[in-house]
Amino acid sequence: MAHAGQLNDLAEGLIGSITGIGKQDARFAQLKTVAVKGIRDHSHARTNQFDVKAKLDGLVEKFAVLDRDDLSDALQDRLNELPARDKFLPEALSLLMLLSDRPVLHTDSTVLYNTDVQESERKALTWAELNADEPATELSLWDDVARGYHSSGDEAGSDDDSEPTASTSATSIDGSSAVDLARQYVLQPTAEEQAALQALHSLRLIAHAPKNQVATELDVARQSLQMLRGLDTDLYAINHEGKVAIHGGLRTNTTAVSTMKDVLVNFAALGNSLGFLRWWTHVQQLNAWQRTCQAAIGKILSNFDGVLSDLESDYVNPDRTVTVSMIEILHKAQASAVPLCVLSQLVARTISNTVGSYALLDGLYDLACAAQLEGNEEGLAVFSRVLLDTVRTYLRPTATWLRSGIAEDNNESFFVEESKAPCEPATIWHSKYRLRRDAYGHLVAPNFLHNKLAEIFAMGKATMFLKQLSNDALTQISTTRDDADDWDVDPMTSRMRDNPFTPYTQFFDEELGGWISKTGKDCAPRLKCALLHDHGVLGTLTTLSHIYFSADAAHSGSFAEALFESIERRPGTCRDAFLVTELARDTIGNGSSAIHKESLTAVFDRAPNGSASIVAALETLSLHYYFTWPVQNITRERTSATQAQASTLLLQTLYAQRCLRKPFTILRPVSSEAQGPASSSVLKLRQALMAFCDVFHTYITTTGNVLTAEAHAQMLQATGVDDMVAVYATYRARVERALLLGANVMPIRDALVSILTLCERFATLPDGVVDVTRRSEDSDGKTGLKKIADMESEYKASLPFATAGVRSLSRVGGEAMLEMLADRLEWLIS
Repeated sequence: MAHAGQLNDLAEGLIGSITGIGKQDARFAQLKTVAVKGIRDHSHARTNQFDVKAKLDGLVEKFAVLDRDDLSDALQDRLNELPARDKFLPEALSLLMLLSDRPVLHTDSTVLYNTDVQESERKALTWAELNADEPATELSLWDDVARGYHSSGDEAGSDDDSEPTASTSATSIDGSSAVDLARQYVLQPTAEEQAALQALHSLRLIAHAPKNQVATELDVARQSLQMLRGLDTDLYAINHEGKVAIHGGLRTNTTAVSTMKDVLVNFAALGNSLGFLRWWTHVQQLNAWQRTCQAAIGKILSNFDGVLSDLESDYVNPDRTVTVSMIEILHKAQASAVPLCVLSQLVARTISNTVGSYALLDGLYDLACAAQLEGNEEGLAVFSRVLLDTVRTYLRPTATWLRSGIAEDNNESFFVEESKAPCEPATIWHSKYRLRRDAYGHLVAPNFLHNKLAEIFAMGKATMFLKQLSNDALTQISTTRDDADDWDVDPMTSRMRDNPFTPYTQFFDEELGGWISKTGKDCAPRLKCALLHDHGVLGTLTTLSHIYFSADAAHSGSFAEALFESIERRPGTCRDAFLVTELARDTIGNGSSAIHKESLTAVFDRAPNGSASIVAALETLSLHYYFTWPVQNITRERTSATQAQASTLLLQTLYAQRCLRKPFTILRPVSSEAQGPASSSVLKLRQALMAFCDVFHTYITTTGNVLTAEAHAQMLQATGVDDMVAVYATYRARVERALLLGANVMPIRDALVSILTLCERFATLPDGVVDVTRRSEDSDGKTGLKKIADMESEYKASLPFATAGVRSLSRVGGEAMLEMLADRLEWLIS
């Protein structure tokens, strides 16, 4: 109230001073109201200090979330240093926050803590200033300081914890001071620096190569063996890729120049192969199996170095008189290095292949097979060991796939790839995983594994699918790799020694098949049982028989009669999907416990063609039964579209039979004088149409139920999900062929449907239509006798055409049921 009084007084003063109008003037009250309202609307409250505090706390948390802990801590420290009582502190902080511009990006944390860096840099102390203050003229100033027992350094820690210091003495360096100096000044060179040093070293060797120097064969042999180990010598130079170059000008007194040159060239060629192999073993590889192959070849190179050491020891410490022969040493080295040279050639051929190429594995496999056929035991041992060690690592992602159904693929080198697009549960079996292929359509896997890929792929998918269906302990398998899952290659090696005449391919396939069976648990039987019984695949087939093929004629007949009566009363029922759906659920839905009523829905595919025929209107009606997602992985469709077409055809047949139930007496003339040839014609036509409807109705229901029963039996005999998918696909195709539902046989089906439409037209004939005494014409200008003649001629034209078409289909890859239908239709023609 006091604030309002102040506003009133202020408004009165403003009005008096500006306008000069007093309170007695009639306009004063109006001006006061306007002035008070304006002053009140333009009043500004103080900044909310709690809102400011909340925003600052939010900034501290935001900086920490954005990984700017330095900025968050600095802001929090400065907030803690702010005075507790400052009248205008909230306004100042609010203004600073409004003026800030993206502090996370534009704030340098070093400035927050080192405010005097620039000043200290500008005022750095120099040696001239130190020398001016106190000249260093004393000789004892640079002596080493001997620490006493009570040294000041003891306060910071013990003598053992102190850092060693470098001695300032330039006359003596003991062992400990050398280590200290190394810690301070010796650095590890980078790869580029090492390559440059190697190039300089090669140039130095070439520049200082011996010119026409005479050496002994022992010296040449020693340097040649060192070169084979990958070491530079005065005689050979090796670059960073392992290529060997010979320094010219060296000769011996006991060997001709041409012979020495030939021997050195052969040594250099052998050194090139070994040097390239050594270089490749140090090249970084993307895949683990490639690195394992490098390690295995590295072990063989180490064993070869041991062979060279034994060869050299014969000349270093001989137990008898030994004649040094360069040619003998060369032959021994070449004989021991044959497998390594073959491996070097293989690596050179495959080194240019991209990631995902398995030419190296295929080459190792071929080398092992060829070595066994040639009887080369040494080569077989080397190639088989490298191959088996490499395959052992390569199969580790395969073990994970077999155990858990998860494809571990970091470099897109595993032969199973996961779809990058989102995968619906209804298509998880077919779409989530697939075998990887390259740009040329070839499988991304070694050739020796191709005959096992289908088995491995199916076992992993079965495990994955079973995990999706249930979450019990048996299917929730850990994805952590276990060393016990690695392929144990030792039994294969021992079996090869015991059975030398058995092909290597047989050993390999048997061991690989045994490893697959041991590592991966075959979940196919358990998955089949779960799908058939727990998730309703067999129940779905039973449901299809009840809904579409009148397996329960009582409930199917009730639905058909109720539907026909509703259509005859209200023609609009043909477009009322809700009414037809409820009618189907209340009748057919109660026919079997396997039927889920909520999954049964009536669908009208298209608008009626304008015809008043109910048979034509029923063409647009389809009863769809929606499958659950596990069943959809078997059927590969959401609804039973093919069976729904068969159900529509069956409803048309049932309605045609209903139309022919007209009382027999209505079709006969009232008086005996009115009877004539037309009377017998109409009765014959009625009998022929009834026989056709009976034949067609029996064929649809019998064929549909027989095919469904056969599919039911084949599902029980299937060994896996893929077999079950094939069984249902075959069942659906057979239903389509046997019941004439395909687009390519539409003319034959239309001919049969036209006869059903003829039955409906026959039922619309008026009473006494065959009375010869009645000559009245309808709106079309046709008498009843003329209509009967036209119907009879139409029936005789459609039935032979349909019969011939069915007969042709039965003979051209059709179903055996079509032959039976053609025979029965021919009986009606005769």
